[in-house]
Formats: sequence, structure tokens, C-alpha cells
Amino acid sequence: MPAPEVPPTHEIKLTVVSGTSDRAVYSLALDRINLGRCAEVRDNRNRLIRTNHVVFTDGAGPINETVSRCHAHIDCSDGAGERRIVDDRSAHGTAMLRNGRTIPVPAGSRGVRLRSGDEVILGEARLRVKIAG
Repeated sequence: MPAPEVPPTHEIKLTVVSGTSDRAVYSLALDRINLGRCAEVRDNRNRLIRTNHVVFTDGAGPINETVSRCHAHIDCSDGAGERRIVDDRSAHGTAMLRNGRTIPVPAGSRGVRLRSGDEVILGEARLRVKIAG
């Protein structure tokens, strides 16, 4: 009997380069990875809007204040292993740094494809990307 087929992993490692977070490194294998300030984002009636997987600490200084509560997300759901950074209409914008070049991530777009070694810029905070595999 052949061994069951193991689905490919889409693990991504995100290292905090600039800004304050409860962890220095996040290793995640989810179809959608939410990035923002605060672990839980609630509306004015205290209803949960979203949970962030990569959390910049609220009230931890001026760099973190440039990260919106619902800043951006990484979409890993395409099945081909592609990962894209998508801006969720953040106040201070999202960009990516690749080989010394800044690539803006327009809000409302399909996002920008990520590669290992890229840095995601959320306002003034930064995350270094390492893609497994």
C-alpha cells in the first residue's frame, strides 16, 4: 500500500526587524496570516472583527503606532505555494523591500508576491520573510 500523499507545507517564518512584538520570530502555516497591532481587534460594541497572528504591541512606542490594527495579511491559499502580501487599507501603508528596492503594496490590490529574504514594511515596522521549502 503506497504512503499517503503529504500536502505541501506553506510554512513561512517572519522575524521582527523593527518594532515591538511579543515574539521575535513567528513560524506559521496558515492560508491567511493577519498582521497588525493588538491580538484581537474589536468594534465599538466589543464584537470581534479579527484576530492578528503577527502582533505588534499596542502602546509600545512610535514605530508600533504606525501599524494599523488591521494593517495587512499574507495570503497563502493559492495552492501553488505562492504567498502574497496584501494591504488591508492601512493608515500608513504597506511596502516590501527586495534587493534594496522598495515595492509599494497598493491597498485593495491583489498584493505583491513574497520571496525569502524580502522585508515587509508595515508603516515603520518591519518583518523579514523566510519561506520554507
